[in-house]
This record gives sequence, structure tokens and C-alpha cells, in this order.
Amino acid sequence: MAPSATDKRSVVRDPNNPRFYDPDWAAWEQRRRWPWAVVVLAIAGAVIGFYLTTLPQSHKHVAVVIPAIPANKFSIPGSGAGQPAPQYFAGKGGADAVVIHNVHLDSHVAVFQMHCHCHSNFAVELATTAGAPVAFLVNTTVPYNGVVAVPVTPGVYDLNVVADLGWRLKIYQPTNEAALVLPKNYQGSQDAAIGPFSLQPTTSMKLIFIPFFNANLSMTLIPAAGGPAQNIATVSAKIFPAEHISLRSVSAGSYYLEIRSGGFWDVQLSP
Repeated sequence: MAPSATDKRSVVRDPNNPRFYDPDWAAWEQRRRWPWAVVVLAIAGAVIGFYLTTLPQSHKHVAVVIPAIPANKFSIPGSGAGQPAPQYFAGKGGADAVVIHNVHLDSHVAVFQMHCHCHSNFAVELATTAGAPVAFLVNTTVPYNGVVAVPVTPGVYDLNVVADLGWRLKIYQPTNEAALVLPKNYQGSQDAAIGPFSLQPTTSMKLIFIPFFNANLSMTLIPAAGGPAQNIATVSAKIFPAEHISLRSVSAGSYYLEIRSGGFWDVQLSP
């Protein structure tokens, strides 16, 4: 079913996030963000290069045979041949929240590709039709272009959108996707969702993270067949140089990997 026309009402806001209420913050942050981002990316390249040159010879060979896939080459889960057609929404932005009703989600995983040139506020929330929050998908005061995945129970939902400028959003619903063959190496500097991967407790995962300013990173596994998400790594505002992430507590199965990041990251997966 196609969603009904949008209307306007208040969006449930996160009281623990003062940035949601502070449009003036972007004016200060916007001037400072991009020059420092360039510097941090340059440092990221230097750190990774130094790390690879200090590896034992056998490990160097492994690094070479896993070419990095950059963010602009990621295949969004649920976007391949034979998958359900994505749902598309867009708006001009403004002072009021927009509520999109009758969003039908039929898979156990929903993947949201979101974009906004916003200067002061962009927030998107998935909610029940009764207005109860299900997941905050994005909440930022700077331009945004990222992908977020969340586990859902199939059903009908609402989307609450607050944006000061034009925005667009696509929803993908991956269904019975074949697992990607490992090894794989992904790099990016924004939120991303990748997979699915067939993971075992013995699967090797390695993470490099270099934050922008005091930003954080979290990595979450979402079961393709449904079930609660499992956080496997959280890094708070520090450089994380090529650390192994343990998957010993992960049950064997097919998973999507969601990365929420405020910095440069590099993830390697090996059987």
C-alpha cells in the first residue's frame, strides 16, 4: 500500500541530546568541521600506512589481498535484483515536523538511506502508529548522507521527520539475500549498513577508527532472520588502531553489520 499524505505534529525528541534543541550550534560547527575532517583523513591514511608497514610479512600479504571497498561503492542491503522495490519519501523541510503515516515494513530488517543538506537540524524517527518511538535513525545538526539499519517486527509504522532544508529518504527491505563471500574490507566516514555475512564465533573482524573531533563509533549485528540487534563494539572519541573485535558471543548465522560513525573507519572481515 502507498503511504497516506503527510500531516504535521510534534516529534518525540530525545531530552538527553541538547544538540537537537540548539540550531545555533551548527553555525559554529559548520565553519570548523570540514577543514578538520581533511586533516583527520590525512592522519588516518598515515596511521593505516604505518600499521601495514609494521606488520609481519605473513600479515602484510593478508592486507594486500583484501582490497578496500569505499563508501561510494557499497551495495545497500535490499537493493539487489529480486528484492522488494524501495519506498521513497522527500520533503522541502521547514519549522514543523512531518509525519508520514502507513509505512509498511514487511521484512525483519529495515534499511534507511537518508540525505539532507541541512544546516541546523535533521532528525528522523521510526515510530508505531500510536506514536511510540521505535528507533531514532538520525539526529544531527550538519549535512547528512548515510545509511542506517534497524531490526523491526513486520507491520505498519510512522516516520517523524524534522529538517530545516530539503531531505530525501529511501527504505529498503532485504529479503532472503545471499551472504557475501568473505574476506571483505570496507572503509567509510559516515553511517553505513553492509551485508549480509555468514558469521561464526571464529570469524575474524578487525576495526580501525579515527574520530572527527570527539565523535564516537558503534558497530551492531542485526540478524537477517529477525531478532534483537547485538552491539559488538563501541569506541568513544579515541583512535582505535587495528584492533580485533571478538565475535565469540555471536551465534552462527547470517547478519547485517550496521556502523554508526563520526569519523573515518576501516573494517575487515575474514573467515
